[in-house]
Amino acid sequence: MKTKEKILNVSLKLFNSKGYSGTSMNEIAEIVGIKKPSLYFHFKSKAEIFTKLFELVVNDHMVEVKKLLNRIKDYSTKEKLYGFFKGYLEYCKESDYIEFWNRMYYFPPGKFQNEIYKRTAEVECNMGKEIKMIIEDGLKKDVSKKILISYYYMLLGFMLPLNDYKGKTIDNDVDRCMELFWNAVKTEKV
Repeated sequence: MKTKEKILNVSLKLFNSKGYSGTSMNEIAEIVGIKKPSLYFHFKSKAEIFTKLFELVVNDHMVEVKKLLNRIKDYSTKEKLYGFFKGYLEYCKESDYIEFWNRMYYFPPGKFQNEIYKRTAEVECNMGKEIKMIIEDGLKKDVSKKILISYYYMLLGFMLPLNDYKGKTIDNDVDRCMELFWNAVKTEKV
């Protein structure tokens, strides 16, 4: 692994556990196994490391959502909604990037707050458009926004506490919730 990648990986772990302000350049350099001046050769500041990490997180998310949408493209509407829900939760559960994003969104470093909120809103909007297309493909268009909002917040409700579920399965809870959701919306078929 290249030094720059090591720096990013170590920083990600430290930011996840200690937050942005609780992490120092000295600590990053020490864990990477380099001297602090060498760290500055790769990144001018902690802010630059943070910015690069956030860019990686957003790009990874977009790639994973596209892969997930591609995997479910030939499914029925019900299967697409269920498949996206489970696949997205699995991605979130396994991704250190999502842990970083959640922490930085809910406890943002002040100077990055606007950028974090702006980029998060853009990503949510794009993902929402994709989910809305799935919904509109098999359900009435005039209620798709209401269904999308319900689906999205149900997804967030499962996503946020995922770190508490590491090592546990939530499949039964997801199955029951999705079945209830589908039974409520299936009357809205075209």
